[in-house]
Amino acid sequence: MGLYPKVEESISSGLPQDPDGQIFYVDSQEGTNSLAGGRGTRREKPFETITYALAQCVDNRNDVIFVTTAVQVEDQPIVVNKTAVHIIGLPNNSPRGANEARCWIFPDSHVSGGVFTISAGDVVIKNFMLWGTAGEPCIDFGVDAQGVRQTIVDCSFHLGSYGIKTGPAANQPSHYLAILGCHFGPTLTSGGILHASNGSWPLIEDCYFESIAMPNISVTGGIAAGRIRRCQFMLTADDTIGGAIDMGNGTRWIISDNDANDATPTALSTNPYRDTPNTNAWFRNTVGGAGF
Repeated sequence: MGLYPKVEESISSGLPQDPDGQIFYVDSQEGTNSLAGGRGTRREKPFETITYALAQCVDNRNDVIFVTTAVQVEDQPIVVNKTAVHIIGLPNNSPRGANEARCWIFPDSHVSGGVFTISAGDVVIKNFMLWGTAGEPCIDFGVDAQGVRQTIVDCSFHLGSYGIKTGPAANQPSHYLAILGCHFGPTLTSGGILHASNGSWPLIEDCYFESIAMPNISVTGGIAAGRIRRCQFMLTADDTIGGAIDMGNGTRWIISDNDANDATPTALSTNPYRDTPNTNAWFRNTVGGAGF
């Protein structure tokens, strides 16, 4: 994937490189938020919520939270404020069967806000289908997200403004934000990814943007040396400038091997655009762009 070795190993195995962390289990259907009898440390006795499991984690211990239910219901937005924590959905008994093996996370009916707010570094969120709330991003970043190496992998985003939003500049992942193998669904009302923070070396790779609001990826922060590779864009309008990728600010980005189709049947079947920004209207670079 082109990441530094620790994250590559973590993603491929589903576990941190350091084996000393504590493993916790969560299941909102069967669990209870209690420490009695060793609850939370065995799969047959899980906690009820991810928020409660996070409260038991220790910074820099490389703790892992496994969500073992097919549908996880949370009673408040999940604030990931512990460094070096992995939160992983196990692909069991998905309501959509083998074709959708991610664990669903739904907010409770009274919850307002997104699903995850990341406020720490060395965080991995993997294998979830996230259903947010109207007008809010599914994942955003808090003011304390000054650490490095936040990784979001194999997630699917539905119902919200953006799937992932960073910024404004004060709310920033500083370096090495990686968004890998994710799906952005048509119920997102503002776009797939809004990168409005500062920072360096973000990576967006192998993602699919399915008929969502345009631009699908918008970069407005002063972000350097990013990469967008091997992504696919199903656009909702013909020949819209910046419909897939809109670079409003940023320097030394590399954008390669992406595909986009516009809204006409002919183009969908026979004319997938390639990322040649001088000739194809779906890409726009307005400021910066020394890497193009």
